[in-house]
Amino acid sequence: MNRYVKAVFWAIPPILFLVVVPRLALGMITQSSQASVTQYTGIDLASFVTGLNIIGIALAVFSAIQAWAHKWSIIKPASSSLHMITSFVLMLYVIGLGNPSTLGVTNLSYLSAGTGSKLDITLSLTLTFLTVMVGAAVALKIIQKTMKWREDVGFHSLDLQAQASASQPLPTSPSPRPA
Repeated sequence: MNRYVKAVFWAIPPILFLVVVPRLALGMITQSSQASVTQYTGIDLASFVTGLNIIGIALAVFSAIQAWAHKWSIIKPASSSLHMITSFVLMLYVIGLGNPSTLGVTNLSYLSAGTGSKLDITLSLTLTFLTVMVGAAVALKIIQKTMKWREDVGFHSLDLQAQASASQPLPTSPSPRPA
């Protein structure tokens, strides 16, 4: 498959699932419902979807570059590493409900001031162990990809040497002169 076509195909899923679908879902929710969600939970849906869109576009770019690059090019492990780091930030963004700096700790509050009663629920979700484990896995995967790239560079260098030696004519030995 052509590298450019492959790059376009690999960019489609992040654009579709992190840009188009969230925007369509946000468009289906009325402004009053969005305001209610923000009022009761403190989560601004519009800014959350915008964050998803930004991360989705970054993932699409890194996916396209990764699919386009030759396996022996430095661009391949660099874009792969950036793709994994951006995916990790996406996980932190979703777990933190729009704040990736919480590193797996989410505090979700629900306030309801109804007629004569007030309901205040706070949910604390701590997934720090998960984020540390996924972060370690991402670091190990980046190291593995770098090692694989170094191997591919070595093979590419050997291929270039073999092509260069095959294109040169073989030296001919002088024929013996008759006496």
